[in-house]
Amino acid sequence: MTDGFKVLAQERGVEELRLASNGLRVLLLPDPSVPVAAACVVYHVGSRNEAVGHTGSTHLLEHLMFKGSRKFNPGEGRPIARVLERVGAHFNATTWFDRTNYFETLPPEHLELALELEADRMRAALLRPEDLATEMTVVRNEFERGENEPFDVLLKESFATAFREHPYHHPTIGWRSDIEATTIDRLRAFYDTFYYPDNASLVLVGTFDRGAALDLVARHFGPLPRAPRPLPPVVTREPKQEGERRFVVRRAGEVGWVAASWRAPEAAHDATHALAVLADGLGGGVTSRLYQKLVETGLCLDVQAISWQLRDPGLFQVFATLNPPTKHAKVEGIIRRELAAVVRRGLSKAELERAKAQVEAQTAYHRDSPAQVAAAVTEAISSADWRFYLDYPDRIRKVSREDVVRVAGETFVEDSVSVGYFVPKNGQGSPGAIPRPGPRALAPRPCHYRSDLAARVEQVGLPGGGRLLLLPRHTNTTVHLQGSLLAGHGLVEVGAWSAASLCPDMLERGTEAHGRLELARIIEDRGIELDVSGDGFSPLEVHCSGRCLSRHLPLVLELLVEMLQRPAFPTEELEKLRVLRLGELAQAQEDTFHRAFEAFSRLLFPPGHPHYRRPLDERRTGLERVTREDLIAVHGRLYGPASLRLALVGDFEPTVVAESLQRLLGCTKGESGSIPPVPRRTAADVEPAEVRETMPDKPNLDVVLGHPGGLRRHDDDFLAAALGNAVLGQSTLSSRLGMRLRDREGLTYGVISRFFGASLLDGPWAVTYSVAPANFSRAKTAVHEEIARFVAEGPTERELDDERAAMAGSYRVALATPGGQARELVRLVRHGLPVTEIDQIAERILAIGRAEVVDAVCRHIDPSRLCLAVAGGLVANPGGAD
Repeated sequence: MTDGFKVLAQERGVEELRLASNGLRVLLLPDPSVPVAAACVVYHVGSRNEAVGHTGSTHLLEHLMFKGSRKFNPGEGRPIARVLERVGAHFNATTWFDRTNYFETLPPEHLELALELEADRMRAALLRPEDLATEMTVVRNEFERGENEPFDVLLKESFATAFREHPYHHPTIGWRSDIEATTIDRLRAFYDTFYYPDNASLVLVGTFDRGAALDLVARHFGPLPRAPRPLPPVVTREPKQEGERRFVVRRAGEVGWVAASWRAPEAAHDATHALAVLADGLGGGVTSRLYQKLVETGLCLDVQAISWQLRDPGLFQVFATLNPPTKHAKVEGIIRRELAAVVRRGLSKAELERAKAQVEAQTAYHRDSPAQVAAAVTEAISSADWRFYLDYPDRIRKVSREDVVRVAGETFVEDSVSVGYFVPKNGQGSPGAIPRPGPRALAPRPCHYRSDLAARVEQVGLPGGGRLLLLPRHTNTTVHLQGSLLAGHGLVEVGAWSAASLCPDMLERGTEAHGRLELARIIEDRGIELDVSGDGFSPLEVHCSGRCLSRHLPLVLELLVEMLQRPAFPTEELEKLRVLRLGELAQAQEDTFHRAFEAFSRLLFPPGHPHYRRPLDERRTGLERVTREDLIAVHGRLYGPASLRLALVGDFEPTVVAESLQRLLGCTKGESGSIPPVPRRTAADVEPAEVRETMPDKPNLDVVLGHPGGLRRHDDDFLAAALGNAVLGQSTLSSRLGMRLRDREGLTYGVISRFFGASLLDGPWAVTYSVAPANFSRAKTAVHEEIARFVAEGPTERELDDERAAMAGSYRVALATPGGQARELVRLVRHGLPVTEIDQIAERILAIGRAEVVDAVCRHIDPSRLCLAVAGGLVANPGGAD
């Protein structure tokens, strides 16, 4: 025993204990190299434990667990979110088939707060009827948002079709009628059945003292009682499927989807790891079977294979996003033929090794942060055992070709398949659509990518000079809002940068009419989402975004104008935000990409340039010195209505919205920001340089390599430059860099290149990738070689055909949702482009010629001027050469 604990196991850096008083399992995974601690409580209850008529109870209860407990009572000034925000914590909860988890990541000195909170709400949650009434709107809104997503819809229907008796039939969010019929008495009974320490596990990861942590666990969890009665077991087993099952979902949308699902064994089964390797072999890279057959041929925009790892037998699924007007049946046939081929012959040796390497790399990357480790361990606990997490890489490495053939033969049985189609009602991708030419015939001419959104957009002038864009869309009772103000830190002197960066968050922390808690209550009680935030890659802008049910739109507009124009900047909220930001700043220092990118920016841009990232000490000092008066001054200079660009898409009447906003903004005042004359910076403005950020015990490096890009969104060669970059490195799966570093040499799981922040100003062009320290030099050499070769030779016509189709298709997919449409409308008008571009950009992409691309690439990418920043667990002379 260890102070009330029984040690159950100690192996491979994990210690498992049981609290003797009540059976709580505790897992400790100390990592003193990180400046945070992550705490996660997982309850062994999910939608798997729900009965017919009461589905969604687990998820609804998860929501109510944030509404307060005996010690963390909003009525007494201690609401859960507020208390956690004060210390800079990141927190949330999720519900899945087999479990519900609650987690916090926070500075180590505040670990007790997380433990006290989790212990208190384990048996003392308030669970009040009034909280259920308000949270019901939130959950309904969440349900409806999920219904807007084809992937979510197909996932739900696939499980409901494949499982008729087992409770995996039910979606974790529940069926709508069950959600709406839920009572507080039912949720309390559910809580009183499953929320006990002997049905939970506590996982601690990161920096903590073992003895002190166990003392805190014993102090807060020790007094809690065991469950008063045995927990009800799940006894239902799904019988063998004896024939193919099918379903079709027809809804408004832009692209079709195909989902094919096969019954698969539980996570603890010996076949699990072979299925994971097979999933990557089928859809995990540009060389994968299904990617080659479906995406490279232009039939699909995307394809993925997923092997769910659940406590009971689950599904192996393939999802394909159709490139209109590809027919569903054709894609289904290709998927089934390729899987039949795997049953006969398995994967080749090269495919197997590549898939195994990708699974292993993904596993390693997921283990880089305490929060991700805690999440992965809880998933392993809920589906099998925590050793499943530790054993996973070794088990993956041991998968053989014979294992793949055997498992494929057992899994991909015709009588156990369930197939679903998502068919857009507008006819795109439907069986009657006009046949589309193959990828080589994607000539620069009108094609299926044309849309007619611009004709339905109403543009309205706002008081003070702002612009409003309204696109009614009555397919669902929601409204999405996106907006932009010229109010970023790049519009003020360096001494005011910290105040400008805090200002957007402070707008949400109280207005002249509503205090912060009152404002939050108004928003949360109605399931509204409303946010004002800065943009790290567009330092001149501040963005506002939101979504709501259409009946709440008048309130949302009132609140938005109130937040933007009449903030109170309460001193106590400034202090809370300061603590939060300082905690975030500290936590960010464990992020290798964050460290590398900030160091990279300092190589490219001089102090005072909007894209310059200040060193840690300067940012910390700036945050510590900001006053309320500083915030008021920045707000007065930047947040006037003249620069506001606002777009709404959804279920509303344009005239009513326009009149409302004109009334609300009619009396507003204040100065507005304008785009400053910042000189362009190109590769010619820098000399090659290198900087290293050493971060001990980080097993992978993040590398950023590039130079100033000299590209802005309104430039004539913007699309040509973006297209050229796409060929070089936009996608890990299909670009030249991806093919070289990932598929051919296996040096990295992910590599991309991008014009970062090519917006109102020009930002950096950079290649980013992660790599093991031993492979640093090889990867660096490979990247340099590929960039030089690409600039010298340019893209091939075949590469351009592929990327033109991919970029045009991606643009259309991005416009499939109201949020995507609103975002693009704001982006266009902010950059001085006509709204008609929303319908024409795809065609313009298809019309770009090779000569244009070559010229743009040579103008904006220079292999002789590359600067490099790297962060992580650097070793002396990494990779054997420098």
